Amino acid sequence: MAIAGSTRMQATTAELLIAGAALEIILSRSIRYDTPPNLQEKLNIREIDYAMAFSTLMDELLTDRNTETIAAYIYLEKKIYQEKGLVTYYADEFLLDIFTDTTERAPTFMLPPFRKYDDPISPVSWAFVKSPLQPTADVWEHILGRPPRCLEWDSGLYRQMAVPESLASAPPKLDKNEILKFLIGNEADDSRLSRTPNIAVSILGSKETLSPAYNDYQHAFQQSASKFKQQLTLIIGNVDAYADYRVACDPASSILNLMERLAVKLILNTISTGTMVLSGRVTGNWMSCVEISNKKLRDRGIRLIAEICGLSYREACYTLHDAIEKLKEETPTGEERLSPVQFTINQYRARDKSKD
Repeated sequence: MAIAGSTRMQATTAELLIAGAALEIILSRSIRYDTPPNLQEKLNIREIDYAMAFSTLMDELLTDRNTETIAAYIYLEKKIYQEKGLVTYYADEFLLDIFTDTTERAPTFMLPPFRKYDDPISPVSWAFVKSPLQPTADVWEHILGRPPRCLEWDSGLYRQMAVPESLASAPPKLDKNEILKFLIGNEADDSRLSRTPNIAVSILGSKETLSPAYNDYQHAFQQSASKFKQQLTLIIGNVDAYADYRVACDPASSILNLMERLAVKLILNTISTGTMVLSGRVTGNWMSCVEISNKKLRDRGIRLIAEICGLSYREACYTLHDAIEKLKEETPTGEERLSPVQFTINQYRARDKSKD
């Protein structure tokens, strides 16, 4: 993998391919014998060679035309973020796939995470995702395939688990009401217009453009995105529908449309990673602008500093924690935070340059 430091592209794509193929095979074989041939065709119940289908998809995505299209879009997003602007994606069929990529950018590249509608203090996320078709409560059920199941834990339960009293007396809010505060539906959200430039990007698969509901989606998108400075469409697939950006590919059809979802994942991962490279959040070939919000990420940060700065693990650990304390004092409430990892690396590099 050209850019190292996270499993977001290579490893998780392979996991999705393997797990998705297993699910499709089990599902298809379970229902095939009780399903009439015409319904099998409609449901895309068929045997496919997953290795060949994925290899073909990769070849299609890597054509000169597609890589140039993806690169052009990367430069667009980079320009938006460089000017302190915001990107809001709109989707329906692939909303969960885009949601996954968009949320994971925060810890991987130290970006502001999604903000709840009743939070006026935290910085707004650079990118967000919404559905133009339904209100938030319905969208959550749509993308999960069921109502959200959240943690309704109170102080008593935390005390039974013998957690520190500081946590038990003020437990985190993880109930359904909290998840509904992320306005991923078609409600107006002024935070997405709070900075300029701001753009709305509709992301569609080719099958969606051929659906009878396509015109309804288009109307809903235009209505929801009407206040943005610019509205764009990115289509993934071979189709004649209008698009500002089109990545031409023809993923093999299957019962869960695995290859089409892999195409969306690969394209969005490439866009977000490429944008962050151009934004200076990569050192060499390392994703160095990383969050350290848990032990795994903190260990990753220490190892990155050790590798890039030529320090022992112990030295890198002390240096990182010095940077954490320093940045706590220097970052005002509500401001975007710097990555202590990249801050430390830049400090060492500046020190070495001054010696030269």
